[in-house]
Amino acid sequence: MPLVAVLVAAAMFAYALASCGNEESLRPQVLVYYANETAPAGEEAESWDTIISWLASSDRENVSKIADQLHRDREKFPKAVDEELAAMARGLPATAQVAGAALFTNRLARRGKFLLFRADTSVLVEAAFAPAGPDEEIYMYSPLADAASLDRALREVGRRAGDFVPAASHRSSQASRPRVWD
Repeated sequence: MPLVAVLVAAAMFAYALASCGNEESLRPQVLVYYANETAPAGEEAESWDTIISWLASSDRENVSKIADQLHRDREKFPKAVDEELAAMARGLPATAQVAGAALFTNRLARRGKFLLFRADTSVLVEAAFAPAGPDEEIYMYSPLADAASLDRALREVGRRAGDFVPAASHRSSQASRPRVWD
């Protein structure tokens, strides 16, 4: 199992356990995971290819390194997210501390989908939410970066699974704050 997946899963479960000892923690907790992975498709993928080829053709070493980094991100980030999802899918049924989980990725969110795990069924299923119509084109590529779409997605999780504790896939003091959402 990749170290990143282990760390993400451990962080998610730590947030669920951190709330133990107060009255709020007696309610079942649902974990939310969101990976805003680089996943260009269609016209966006063509733009990435063009930009990477321009940068790669540069005689300047630092510019060609940027091309290498963009190419590596485009190839490895979705694979890392897939590994994290697989690790969570394997580990969630054995975790008694959570009532469920909602797993979002950019690729799923673009289709208005997420993966929902309910402890009472021990099954991970694809579920739908209705993203807001993007006000700006950038939100087509990262729909949950749009506050209205994120709100709709989280409300759908709350409707289907109850309260939840969000966890981030990246180390960020801003992104990893637990919150109960009804």
